[in-house]
Amino acid sequence: MADAYGVNGIEGPVRTWQFGPRSRSIFWLSFAAIGAVAIGAFLQGAWLVQGQESPFVYEAGSLIAAGELESVLYDPSLLGYEGAPQVSDEFRNAQGQVCRRFTDDQVSGVACRVGGDWRVEEMRQD
Repeated sequence: MADAYGVNGIEGPVRTWQFGPRSRSIFWLSFAAIGAVAIGAFLQGAWLVQGQESPFVYEAGSLIAAGELESVLYDPSLLGYEGAPQVSDEFRNAQGQVCRRFTDDQVSGVACRVGGDWRVEEMRQD
């Protein structure tokens, strides 16, 4: 039982939570800050996903060059801007396939022309 000086026989003043104007403003300010961080994280993630497509696809048990890397492997004259994947001159592997070494910001390796695709034969993370 509560009285003005204690609760259930425990001495001291009874404290009650008062949800006044100051505590309401702190609540809404905290809520707005959390919301802003969540929205910022979502937009940052959406920008990163939109801005980067995978340079590889997995197809029938093989890793195949895709997107920008595939384009540069087919036509090395597309190398004209910073950040584009870099490729070497063509060479032939032991099986006689046309191959090129490639490198980009994250990986490097060797891709060889098999059928109509550039199949990644060797890859390492930079």
